[in-house]
Amino acid sequence: MLLAETAYNIFLALPDGEKERLYAMMEKAKEPKTIKSTKKNKVWTVAECTDIILPLMKQRRNQRLKSNLKIV
Repeated sequence: MLLAETAYNIFLALPDGEKERLYAMMEKAKEPKTIKSTKKNKVWTVAECTDIILPLMKQRRNQRLKSNLKIV
């Protein structure tokens, strides 16, 4: 079975001329992609990272402990 990710990776590996031929076979016109460059990179502080990561780590630890408990 061919996965969509595999087909997409194959498409990306094609040269530009072959991509145009593939678009013609699929009867679709190539649409230009728009790139939004207005996104700003946020600088995270240590406190912000700790506030986000600590609850996630505690949740995963609790899930791991629950799965390891056996009722005897």
